[in-house]
Amino acid sequence: MAILVNNAGTSTGSSLLTGDLRDIRLEMDTHFLGTLAVTRAFVPQLTAHDHSAVLNILSVLSWVSIPRSGAYCAAKSAEWSLTNALRLELQPQGTQVSALHVGYMDTDMTRHLDIPSPARPTSPSSPSTASRPATLRSSPTRSATPSAS
Repeated sequence: MAILVNNAGTSTGSSLLTGDLRDIRLEMDTHFLGTLAVTRAFVPQLTAHDHSAVLNILSVLSWVSIPRSGAYCAAKSAEWSLTNALRLELQPQGTQVSALHVGYMDTDMTRHLDIPSPARPTSPSSPSTASRPATLRSSPTRSATPSAS
């Protein structure tokens, strides 16, 4: 079994209308193109196994946008679309592709937020409480054949 976990992270806090285009490009390069580049690099190893999977760590901001972080939200939305496209392209070789949409994680990227920090685990053997509940969301695996209407 081979599993690839993509967990790219950058957050410039850039607005799409007023943010520096370099920051917006950084968001897209990290979340979309970075995930694509790493996945492409590991496809040969994934193909070599009877069972393989790709898990992209995303954000609930893949589905909603907030004005102060429009670039991050757009990049995560693009990464969600990438996840769905990769699912279809890797299905013939038997590689499953899914995404974990996290609501909040206590990281350097969220340090500036004025909200209580989630409890930290007390030992490596204790259940992880470092992040709030996340949603595992995966679209059905099927071909993208247009239907006649």
